[in-house]
Amino acid sequence: MKPVFLSYKREDLDDVREIVKILIAGGIRTWQDISSLGTGLTEPQIHKAIWEECSSLLFYATPKSVVSNFIQEVEIKEAYKKHLQDSEFSIVPIFGLPIEDANNALQQFVVGDISRFNGAKIQGDDGLLQASREARTILFKNILKSGAGQDVNIAISSYSTTAGQLKLLLDLAWSRLSSPAELTTQHTWETSLR
Repeated sequence: MKPVFLSYKREDLDDVREIVKILIAGGIRTWQDISSLGTGLTEPQIHKAIWEECSSLLFYATPKSVVSNFIQEVEIKEAYKKHLQDSEFSIVPIFGLPIEDANNALQQFVVGDISRFNGAKIQGDDGLLQASREARTILFKNILKSGAGQDVNIAISSYSTTAGQLKLLLDLAWSRLSSPAELTTQHTWETSLR
């Protein structure tokens, strides 16, 4: 399984870490600038990741991310082009702002509203957690649809990474949710793993 590209502003990194925990707990690998981006020119690496390395793009739409020139011009624009050429490549927004604001900010980069893509809206006290779970479900359904007719390979690892040669549908690398020196907390079990 190819990873999901995460598009977000660094100012929203604390929220993104929570989103990543929910995705990882569901076996969905992520491509994130902080952990996946090497050295060198950023734009060509992002382009390559979207076009060659990732199965979809999860966009954390916040007041800062929807007006970021880099996100608009590079990440969203490239993801939308890829989606037009490959219908299996999905764009999944998590809305942390009014949906209409996101639609208005991105109207030059996506034909139609960004909200037409199947996504989730943050609402209420547990909004980020619930929206992350909804996004994970959407991504999981897309993964199942794209893997239809293939063998289902799932890896579960606790302290060592999965062998890179396996073609996995899901990679439950739960070791990334806590350090090897500590046990997984009850909160993590209840909110992410269960």
